[in-house]
Amino acid sequence: MRAVSDTSPLSNLAAIGRLPLLQSQFSEIWIPPAVREELDAHPDAAVLRAIQAALRENWIRCASPAASPLLNVLSMHLHRGEAEAIALAADLKVDVIIIDEQEGRELAAHAGLYVTGLLGILLRRSGTVTFPRSNLRFKPCAQRLVSSSPVSRSQGAGRRRRPSVRRADTRRRRPRLGGQPKPNG
Repeated sequence: MRAVSDTSPLSNLAAIGRLPLLQSQFSEIWIPPAVREELDAHPDAAVLRAIQAALRENWIRCASPAASPLLNVLSMHLHRGEAEAIALAADLKVDVIIIDEQEGRELAAHAGLYVTGLLGILLRRSGTVTFPRSNLRFKPCAQRLVSSSPVSRSQGAGRRRRPSVRRADTRRRRPRLGGQPKPNG
């Protein structure tokens, strides 16, 4: 499986000592030049060493996205690294883009890309992940979150459904005099 990554998932995985998870999950990992520049400027020496080792070993590779209307539009809305990562993912037709920033994720999905982030990489490893120097485990936490959500509670057999909440915009409104729309401001 081939992937393109933005800066934050790579630097965060390196910071927790889990950068090799990418190598075990993907056959190719690509980054654009803007992401490479951001990683090269990382202030943490350990993170920098891990990233540079992956680049030297060639399991993280760098490529430039083609100049395109997509890149131009993305550049108007996102930081350079995110825009280039999405454009490169579209150019290379990779299986997944790894990006954490919400606006970037939305635009990548809108461009037809499959999106995951740092948490998706950690959870994909087998459902549970233990951080070094910590006993935090994600699967039990995720199960607690799901079981406590109002949606999952309402879907359980024999459980009462949560009463529906009336949205403000569905309430009956009194007509305005003269049929005029309400002025803005």
